[in-house]
Amino acid sequence: MKLLQNKNVIITGASRGIGRGIAKVFAENGANVAFTYSSSEAPALELENELNALGVKAKAYKSNAASFEASEELVANVLADFEGID
Repeated sequence: MKLLQNKNVIITGASRGIGRGIAKVFAENGANVAFTYSSSEAPALELENELNALGVKAKAYKSNAASFEASEELVANVLADFEGID
């Protein structure tokens, strides 16, 4: 069993850099990954496909972490799509 098997996580800013690396490690360890990006949709969708290919559920969300309202909307969407957050 993988360390994070069937856990649902949110990672902000995962479409590039350190966030992308973290998303990959979480998915490799069995976590379903909801992640955000701010502007570049193409790299986010590429990562979404890459993570889904690892056999986990992954979904990219365009969101602004500096906005309380956007963060509330993000959590609501992730809860609807993933049925929980660990």
